[in-house]
Amino acid sequence: MKTKDNKKQKIEYPKSKTIILSRILYWTFTVVTIVTLLVSWISYFLDRQNIEITLTHTMLCAICILTINIPNILIRKFKLYIPPLIMAIAITMLFLNCIVGEIYRVYDTSIILDRALHFISGFLYGILALSVISLTSNWPHNRLKLSPLFVSIFIICFTFTTGYIWECFEYVVDSLTGAFMQRWNDSFVGIIQDGVFVETTQLPSSVFQSGLYVHTSIRGSGLEDTMRDLLLNIIGAVVTSIFAFIQTKRNPDSLKSYLIMKLDTANNLFGKKKKDEILQEKIVEDTKEENEYEDSSSK
Repeated sequence: MKTKDNKKQKIEYPKSKTIILSRILYWTFTVVTIVTLLVSWISYFLDRQNIEITLTHTMLCAICILTINIPNILIRKFKLYIPPLIMAIAITMLFLNCIVGEIYRVYDTSIILDRALHFISGFLYGILALSVISLTSNWPHNRLKLSPLFVSIFIICFTFTTGYIWECFEYVVDSLTGAFMQRWNDSFVGIIQDGVFVETTQLPSSVFQSGLYVHTSIRGSGLEDTMRDLLLNIIGAVVTSIFAFIQTKRNPDSLKSYLIMKLDTANNLFGKKKKDEILQEKIVEDTKEENEYEDSSSK
């Protein structure tokens, strides 16, 4: 039988600027996403915007709202603690990708945004890999001795797998909705129809109905974009794995502040920290009083 305390279990630690920032970002991104969705449908009814564009915007807004709420769902459903800084970075990246990059088409004018997001995602995947190790083995809390090399290799493998799954997701979205998440349209210059090259920037609705695509890139811009994204993920993961390798050898406990962990573990960790601080202060006070007593006795 569940007690009342278990139902209202909370993480007991002082509020910080990072926690406040993550909440501000969450509500700001949610409001902006909803406004973007409304504007897209208003444009459809007033300006007769292409229904395919409106539906694509609707899907991207739904994906954004769903994904930025995943941390909250995990916290409530599985009683997990997610570091506020990691949560703030994650929801910011999701918003920049789905709304700023895809709907407002910043990706068309700025390559830096796409590259930066994939590099940082490699770092987040690395943190997630460390959290998987922590959640499955209670490391480093139970002093389980894991090889630093194993931890580093696991981070790289986990990141590569997660990045590949994301690229598969982009491919499925492009195939179902005609979106350009994999940037396959960047090198498009025309089509071959009835054996004749037709130069156009208007993408055909179906390659089987309109002819063959003609690209200026030998391998296709979509393939190049996918490979660059995966390479940037790996670079971010390598940086994270080097950091984890050094910290695992020196002091595994220093990684705790970056990890996703069970709520009970987080409560015990923060509670223990508070008790240790109080005990340390008491020791300092007792030592000070003893020194004062010895000085007075010597006089």
